[in-house]
Amino acid sequence: MRKKLIAMSILVVVLGIALLGCVKENHSATEKEGPKNEYQFDAKVLEVQEEYLLVKALDGQVVTGEVKVWTGLLEKEHIPALEVSDKVRITNDGKMTMSIPAQMTAVEITKISK
Repeated sequence: MRKKLIAMSILVVVLGIALLGCVKENHSATEKEGPKNEYQFDAKVLEVQEEYLLVKALDGQVVTGEVKVWTGLLEKEHIPALEVSDKVRITNDGKMTMSIPAQMTAVEITKISK
């Protein structure tokens, strides 16, 4: 009986830890969070293509490294004219792949400097 009680206690603890790992945390790249889990980060443009940008997140951002940012949801007139090395602020739809490079879809792109 005592062994069953210990086994059940261990099972409850393990399941509790597993469920805590599944809790969704909302990480925001900036203090200002948009609606629908959108978030922003600043980056340097590495490559400009018709359907996407390849950018590198600037230091101090929650997003790190290179990211392929798909621009298909944006109307062409809402995409600023960009060149390699431009600095941009990207508002993301809240989703990002864990691929290399990471990939996300932009809902807004703003040029912040050259």
